[in-house]
Amino acid sequence: MSKVVKLDPTLYYAYFNRGLAELYLERFEEAIADITSGIGIKSDDPMSYYYRGYCYHSTDEFEKAIEDYMRAIELNYRIAYIYLRRALCYKALQELEKARQDLQEAINRGINESEIPCDLRDL
Repeated sequence: MSKVVKLDPTLYYAYFNRGLAELYLERFEEAIADITSGIGIKSDDPMSYYYRGYCYHSTDEFEKAIEDYMRAIELNYRIAYIYLRRALCYKALQELEKARQDLQEAINRGINESEIPCDLRDL
């Protein structure tokens, strides 16, 4: 991916895919940087915001994660897991009513009981 970025620094998917690879390697800061570069090229891809939000969440930057999850939802990326992850962020910030609402939305969208993290089961 790095060679592709060097060859064409305007190629959105080069940054996005490299960011995903870094995410899976748990190199969240590098992933955030690459995904952010991709967003600078193509700001209407909701998956970029979802995965950058995931990285922010993984580094305990809950407010930034929530912002990115909200942006992904605004761009019509409304999978159940985005609500579940945002619920976890709200719970970490002690915004329990918002966490409950997002947990319910995740359930409404098909999350199974077994997929609900222990951190949210007491809501």
